[in-house]
Amino acid sequence: MSEKYLVINAGSSSLKFSLYDMPIQKEIVSGYVEKIGQDDSFYTLKFGDEKIKKEVYISDHGIAIKCMLDELLKNKFIDKI
Repeated sequence: MSEKYLVINAGSSSLKFSLYDMPIQKEIVSGYVEKIGQDDSFYTLKFGDEKIKKEVYISDHGIAIKCMLDELLKNKFIDKI
């Protein structure tokens, strides 16, 4: 049975993440949110040869998590939270 695991590393002004297909340990998508709490904050998702980058004000880590989950849902990496 295949499951997906989301690994998150939160720093003081950043958040990095990777989504894995388990048990085969294949990375499906990775990304990061940078400059949390600053006017020039942004987030990036990387998968295969593609990259999505959006510059948007991210006030705190809660909003960073919301942005990450919204993008994972929107791009169909996950189908529910």
